[in-house]
Amino acid sequence: MGNNLDAITTVFTEFYYWVTVVFMFLIHVGFCLYEVAASRRRNHLHTLMKNTMLIPLVTVTWFFFGCKANNTDIYETFRAMGDALREYFSRHGPTPLYVVVGRGGPNLVRGLGTLAETCEALGLPFRFFGFDSAISEVVNYAKRVDAWMRAGGRAQIAARLGLKEAA
Repeated sequence: MGNNLDAITTVFTEFYYWVTVVFMFLIHVGFCLYEVAASRRRNHLHTLMKNTMLIPLVTVTWFFFGCKANNTDIYETFRAMGDALREYFSRHGPTPLYVVVGRGGPNLVRGLGTLAETCEALGLPFRFFGFDSAISEVVNYAKRVDAWMRAGGRAQIAARLGLKEAA
């Protein structure tokens, strides 16, 4: 039943995403209709053209600026995460945890490799999902890991790290 539920969750999540994309476009259409209705008759064409040109302008602006804001260098991000894990372990000692990452972006393979090396050096289990994975797949996997950790997985990782008891 778990696999069927995961499949249904994935389908609905992806469906919801594409439905919201359509609604975001329809919001612009609604603004356009409202402005035409609120403007004088002689300004209708001007208002329609302004709103028609706004859609590609917003799309291009998002592509160059909004998309770029979420397009950070993944190698640098994961290298910093690895450095933080190493520093924490050196200051506080090993901690049993399971690393689950879902990400895409520039230098993804290099970044995942760096973080994987860190996890292996620290003896931590990990699972990485790339850009081609649905976010619902990542979340479902993280939920299963959380349940496993609560049901004794944390103690198993602690034993593997040579700790007497799970912190």
